[in-house]
Amino acid sequence: MKRSGPTGDRKSTLWAYHSHIHETDIYKGLIGPIVVYAPGAFPDASQNEIFVKSLLDKPKDNVELFPINGFIYGNLPLINTYIGQEVTWYLLSFGNEEDIHAMHWHGNVVKDVSNNYVDVVTLFPASFQTVVMMPDAIGKWMYHCHVVEHFQMGMFSYYTVS
Repeated sequence: MKRSGPTGDRKSTLWAYHSHIHETDIYKGLIGPIVVYAPGAFPDASQNEIFVKSLLDKPKDNVELFPINGFIYGNLPLINTYIGQEVTWYLLSFGNEEDIHAMHWHGNVVKDVSNNYVDVVTLFPASFQTVVMMPDAIGKWMYHCHVVEHFQMGMFSYYTVS
């Protein structure tokens, strides 16, 4: 459907599959990204795409943790980007009212769906966004949630620009 694809000059957009049977199904893995590409825009090996999934995690001891792609406290494998190389970030969040995130990139900015340059993107439960970064600051940078409790409970990671 045309309304499912990217708009304007965007090359791709993110949608998500998730179970509609029971809310706990998403915590069991019945969730995933679906990327819809514009005609002729399917990526090749030189394009950099990063999927970021935020999902509340409650281990056996019932301590709430806020992982990024299943990793907490900066343990996500390092995301490597390159100066001047376009990077598409696919941001996906599911959960409940505790899962409102203000995701922030240090050092660089992204272009949001409204074509504004920002360094913070708000994600609500059951929402997803596609943002594009053209890195211009070399270094190792933090990517994290600005909600203090989420940060304290592990929701931060790092990316590099070489």
